[in-house]
Amino acid sequence: GRPEADMDRFQFWVLGLFGVMVLAVFASFAWYNLKFVQHQGRYFFWGLLPISAFAALAWRELMQPLQGKVTGFLTLVLAAALVLASLRTDMTDRLTILLIGMLGVMLMLQPFLLSGSVDAIIIGAPHRVQHWLDRPALRPLLGVLRVVAWGSPFLILFLLDLMIPFRYILPQLGK
Repeated sequence: GRPEADMDRFQFWVLGLFGVMVLAVFASFAWYNLKFVQHQGRYFFWGLLPISAFAALAWRELMQPLQGKVTGFLTLVLAAALVLASLRTDMTDRLTILLIGMLGVMLMLQPFLLSGSVDAIIIGAPHRVQHWLDRPALRPLLGVLRVVAWGSPFLILFLLDLMIPFRYILPQLGK
């Protein structure tokens, strides 16, 4: 990788500690459920820090141009497969398929947001598109869209946290 992508010794050991924490959390969850089956997320509380750190690292890698394109393509293939599967059976929520498709499109298009900050060869954009995106009037907009793309999973998780009590918990209490 690039020099700024290399980890120092401290970062390596922190990631190792996080890995041990994740293994301990899953082992304790499995051990507890061998005694009494009660699948609740509260037992994963101690794993939130390493799991979220791994998720943030994964999102950072997905925002790299090549990884974003490949993952976006695979996500679009998944969305298409789910559409085909939903034609045969009605087991998949259409909103889920839409969100998966939107994620795939965003991942496919996010390398274009790097125009002006990364070589066109790395982005893989045609020269005309690169020239059009390199206009001075678009640079502030591309900067804002870059921040939105990087922050979108965290914003979506915040909105999901606001929605969960009303969409999932309250209907269960009303039954």
